[in-house]
Amino acid sequence: MSILYTLVARDENVLCEHTEHSGNFQLTSRSILKQFCEQCRESSARTVHAEKDYLFYFLRDKDITFMCMTERNVHTNIAYQFLEEVEARFCAQYGEAERKTALAYALTSFSSELHTLMKKYDNSIIQSPMSQVRQRMDKVKTIMIDNVNQLMERGEKIDVLVMRTEKLQHEAIKYEKAAKKVKSVYWWKNFRLHIVLAFSCCVLIALMAFSACGMSFYGCEARLQSRGENLLRDFDDKYRLHTNSTH
Repeated sequence: MSILYTLVARDENVLCEHTEHSGNFQLTSRSILKQFCEQCRESSARTVHAEKDYLFYFLRDKDITFMCMTERNVHTNIAYQFLEEVEARFCAQYGEAERKTALAYALTSFSSELHTLMKKYDNSIIQSPMSQVRQRMDKVKTIMIDNVNQLMERGEKIDVLVMRTEKLQHEAIKYEKAAKKVKSVYWWKNFRLHIVLAFSCCVLIALMAFSACGMSFYGCEARLQSRGENLLRDFDDKYRLHTNSTH
């Protein structure tokens, strides 16, 4: 889209204008501006005029007219957004008294602002409502695709984590089995050691008994019998002494 020509006027007096295109835009615009001023008696108004392949948009506020000439593919909302921004900057730069008393082409210093704004809107920075909706939908679509891609990447990372977790679980099970096996081996070793110690103690006791009593244990039996007889004699003697003492 393209805004070809722009002017700011008070009635039919052009205060400033700007175009970067060649052609009879100025003559055509003057003629259409004259028609607008003759037909529109209101201090504030909006209108659009079609001329061949072009559209002329008018915005009047407090007897100051802002006009732009555009190609037909320029949306109406875009044209009026452009004119409203031109008006806002123009009124901010020039006071009401200066706007009412300025002679024709006395405010050409504003042409640079017109140039800047025309470039801004020619670059499609400002779009029609439908284009804005489509652009927003495209942005939402892009965001959704990015989110899906991120989720897929996260899913792959999750799969890797799951695989690593399963691997760790398998290793933990193997370690537990190995630990149980080692524990079992040490338990049997301790059990065998206790058996050997017990057997050794039994053998030692047997050897001591054999050394003291002999292989047939006759010596121990004789000793026990002799000790038993001695104990009986001692008991009998003590009993007799006790009996005699009482009589």
